[in-house]
Amino acid sequence: MVDPVEYDSYFVPALFEPWSRELIKRAQVWKGDRVLDVACGTGIVACRIAGTGAKVTAIDLSPERLEQARIRAKDENVPVTFVEGDATAMRFPAGSFDLVTCQQGLQFFADRAKGAKELRRVIASGGRAVIACWRPLDHNPVYQVVDAIAARHFGGGYGGAFSFGDETALKQLLLTAKFMVVQIETVTRLVKWPDPVRFITSSLTSIAAERGADAAKVAEAIAETQAALAPHVVDGVLEMMTASLIAVGRVSAK
Repeated sequence: MVDPVEYDSYFVPALFEPWSRELIKRAQVWKGDRVLDVACGTGIVACRIAGTGAKVTAIDLSPERLEQARIRAKDENVPVTFVEGDATAMRFPAGSFDLVTCQQGLQFFADRAKGAKELRRVIASGGRAVIACWRPLDHNPVYQVVDAIAARHFGGGYGGAFSFGDETALKQLLLTAKFMVVQIETVTRLVKWPDPVRFITSSLTSIAAERGADAAKVAEAIAETQAALAPHVVDGVLEMMTASLIAVGRVSAK
């Protein structure tokens, strides 16, 4: 896992904040909505939605990322209730929220079926969930390059991040969890990373730490990745096309 401070200061502005706009646009948030942001990370989605006047709760397993999320909420002067907890076993009563969001979290759930049922359980009559999952690596070519180099040097790459990008599987998961209507679209965005070396170093260092790779292998992988991604660097900025599924699942109104 990327250090939460590095994640929040570099990865969020370049990648997750732009993508949060895609998710929030499809969520159609109303002022006064009761919103739960699941696997909230450092809080970009939760804080942006709280800024609309919705009542926002956010849950994540990582206390370190929640600490950064609380800092973000304070800096942005938005009220968010942050909860440390497991998205597959939440303690919220059934029907507590009008909207549930999950940006790039569902694919990491140890039990996706159980997690999807939990998302459905906490949604009130007439509510909805909006969920984003990266398309597979062959739809995210720069990440595919990094993943292949990491696999050669460390014995593994990004792991679960790109593991649940099949539209049919995602739709079936949500329908099985008793969402009434599920609409899924593939969305693409061009992402621009200032300081490409920072992106490469942070990404590979994080993967290497999870795999127990030594410093020499990390240095070799960084050098190889810099060379491989050079064609994607324009005026000192790494440009990469990214693709994600965004699903909207609706709950019937009683």
